Amino acid sequence: MTEITLQNAAAKSQAWLAAQLAANPYHPDRYAGRGIVIAGGGIKYTVCAWVAIRAIRASGCRLPIELWYRGLPEYIPVAPIQRLTDQYDVRWVDAFALRDSDPRYAHRRLNGFELKPYAIQHSRFSEVLFVDADNVVVADPTYLFESKEYRETGTLLWPDYNRLAKTRGAWEYFGVPYRDEWEVESGQVVIDKARAWAALLLCHWYAERSEITWRHVYGDKELFHLCWRAIGQPFAMPTRHIQTLHTRQGGHSTMCQHDFRGRRLFQHRNGTKWHYWDARNPRVPGFLQEAECLDYLAELRRVWNPAAKTLARPEDLAAIAAVVGRTYTYERVGRGSRPITFAADGGFARGGAGCEAYWTIRDERLLIAGEDGRLTMDLAPDGAGGWHGRWLVHEKMPIRIMPQKSINSA
Repeated sequence: MTEITLQNAAAKSQAWLAAQLAANPYHPDRYAGRGIVIAGGGIKYTVCAWVAIRAIRASGCRLPIELWYRGLPEYIPVAPIQRLTDQYDVRWVDAFALRDSDPRYAHRRLNGFELKPYAIQHSRFSEVLFVDADNVVVADPTYLFESKEYRETGTLLWPDYNRLAKTRGAWEYFGVPYRDEWEVESGQVVIDKARAWAALLLCHWYAERSEITWRHVYGDKELFHLCWRAIGQPFAMPTRHIQTLHTRQGGHSTMCQHDFRGRRLFQHRNGTKWHYWDARNPRVPGFLQEAECLDYLAELRRVWNPAAKTLARPEDLAAIAAVVGRTYTYERVGRGSRPITFAADGGFARGGAGCEAYWTIRDERLLIAGEDGRLTMDLAPDGAGGWHGRWLVHEKMPIRIMPQKSINSA
């Protein structure tokens, strides 16, 4: 690949775009209808996506949803959740599998930020509402597709906190004359692919060179802004600015975005993402439908745990309930022992560590996983109310977990 510099990027991108538009024009037969696209994957973002999906459906929105992720490492810890999302008309899409299936979908740097424009471009929909996994709608957003602003431009973007300074190299890198305007906060975008196809292709070119592009802009958000400006593609942006919500401790939590009438529509929880464990979800004053979102997480915890590849059955739930709050002796044979207490939220009230983050029971076997969801122990019942086996990682030493009947729950 020819070296890309601040000075030559714009010319090279435009030459590439001209060739691409001739070789790869928009094909209306490949895309149909309107839909929502979410980039999830892995424990962190799939837990957030679960809340987003439940909120979308609770709003009355019936648009089909695609949940994109990047390959098996992101999918395996959360695979059972796919069964839960089936009832909400959600299709899971493996971006890596698509990328490797056909040269038309090739992408040389499909990392985190790059996934968003890629998923929009290659989703099955002709018109897309993209929402970040940590973004909660507070009303059915379908009406955005019928708004005057969308009909006139084919693209809706939302403002970020700052304006792109005149001194930033991004203007030259994208070949855009300086404009005194807001940066883009891309927790939500609405795009008519037929009208914005050239801009999406240009996003692809810059995202494939993200090792250079990200030096000049912060991820995907300015791709939408500057690629649209680079080819004169219009977009509309609400005039009401972000309303920021803070946790009770004062930390930045949520960016509230509004529609063209100034009504709150999106609550982008970018500063404090949803967590599997309730204790790690600080309450945010002013966050609409917070109680409902916490209920969605509790609903998820009841049947799913990152340590298991299956959803819990009634007999599993009974076995789990029997040990919640109880303290056991956790012995790494030959390496020492410590008390460990099983918490109701699928974690440990005490005694856990990086490799003992999640626990659950399936078919009487005790499954324990680390913070990344990787299984670290699969222990068999020992007939005395405990479990035994060995670590699956690192030292792979023998393990015994034995009840401490004299110790009350911690």
